[in-house]
Amino acid sequence: SCSIQCSYHGWEFDGRGECARVPQHSKELDRRKASPVPSYPVRVEAGMVWVWSDPDESSWEAAGSIPLPISPLVRNYYDNYGA
Repeated sequence: SCSIQCSYHGWEFDGRGECARVPQHSKELDRRKASPVPSYPVRVEAGMVWVWSDPDESSWEAAGSIPLPISPLVRNYYDNYGA
């Protein structure tokens, strides 16, 4: 299954935005009680995940076309050495 994990807390969310795992929780999560997380467009550039957090879905198309503020030094480092 596909999920994303918070690198600080370790919480995992599935593709529907539902919390699938909380490592600090000693028993299974009751998914019916967990609130889903809203989804937003993302881009992966230079080893970073960029989130377009505007809740107005009519603006989401712009998320893929706006230049990202990535320093040329960061991009060069990523291109040469990876993440």
